[in-house]
Amino acid sequence: RTGAGNGEDAWSGGTVVKLWYREAGWPKTRTAPYQIKLDDGRLIFAPMDDDRVIRALTGLLAEGKIPVTILTGFLGAGKTTLLNYILKAQHGKRYAVIENEVGAVGVDNLL
Repeated sequence: RTGAGNGEDAWSGGTVVKLWYREAGWPKTRTAPYQIKLDDGRLIFAPMDDDRVIRALTGLLAEGKIPVTILTGFLGAGKTTLLNYILKAQHGKRYAVIENEVGAVGVDNLL
């Protein structure tokens, strides 16, 4: 996994797919060190092997995985209380909540 610079302090995750990349029409002596497939599907090339252009990702981005927690439990077990605590705590993390509301009465819309 690698990060490719795409503007001012913006980095996109991706994977190196080709070394010594060359485009048709380039002079025979011109190559780019890497061709990169970004996570959004675009193919780009790194014009030079430099940390300002391409660098190894760190943390979760390097693994290409995002941790997921599934919260389940019986009625009255405290799921909503726990979820509210997690969402309101000042911990510097961001969360996404995906709800699967099953039943005649929607109680989770009160969150």
